[in-house]
Amino acid sequence: MPALFFTFYSEPGRSVVFSLLVLGGLVALLLWARSEDCKGLVCLAAFFLASFAGFAVALPASSEHTLESFAGIFGEFWISTFWVLSFYYRFPSSVRWRELRWVFLFLGAAAYTRILGVFIASRQDLSRLPWGSFFGGDGDLDRLLAAGWLVPAIRRVYFITASVCATLIGVHYVFFLWQGEKARWRGKPDRASLH
Repeated sequence: MPALFFTFYSEPGRSVVFSLLVLGGLVALLLWARSEDCKGLVCLAAFFLASFAGFAVALPASSEHTLESFAGIFGEFWISTFWVLSFYYRFPSSVRWRELRWVFLFLGAAAYTRILGVFIASRQDLSRLPWGSFFGGDGDLDRLLAAGWLVPAIRRVYFITASVCATLIGVHYVFFLWQGEKARWRGKPDRASLH
């Protein structure tokens, strides 16, 4: 499971403690978002909670490990994209999002640019792919290869992921830019800003 760009693996079987921690965190996020009346965050938390529960019930442990390996780099793309997209949305005032959104925009853009750069550089040199693990031993790509994936397929899936993420970022940017311009043309306050 990707958690701040590190993939934590349970043992070959499922870790009950880790599963309960993730489940408890998602339930707490859902309840907090509901109490703050933040419908977007409620939907997002409910989606992650349903996905986690569905994977826990439907997948055998070996398939779950392969999915965890895939989700490491996949999560780096999507989490960084989510952080960039979050810049455009309002969160409950208790989050202090008005100030924090700039930090998350910078961190998300930096993380997305870094992982995209790694995959672009790997076109010329496959050794530039993130082989191994930060903590030593096999990393996400090594585990995917062991599960039967091929390097060209891995690169293609992650390039498609990067393209979808870049498209989402671009569409959000253009939409909110257009919303701001439309409000200025009408002489109304800018709905797209948080001011």
